[in-house]
Amino acid sequence: MYKVLIVDDENIVHQGMETLHWDRLGACVVGNAYDGEEAEALFKSEHPDIVITDICMAKKNGLKLIESIRAARRATNHHSNCVCKL
Repeated sequence: MYKVLIVDDENIVHQGMETLHWDRLGACVVGNAYDGEEAEALFKSEHPDIVITDICMAKKNGLKLIESIRAARRATNHHSNCVCKL
């Protein structure tokens, strides 16, 4: 089962994502973050396979988050990248 991290600064997006049947997609949501800094911490603790992120957010935007995730995965020799941008 794929582990999914959802990152968006708008609560309505998180609510909408909750309505999806993740189990039917072979996935489960392991975390919800409201900015890039929070997402980076969750990424390090939960090790999601998929990150769905907004681009424009406070503190750390989605593009900077993606850069951080890719760097972390390269550092650990985990080369698969699956990042979706909202």
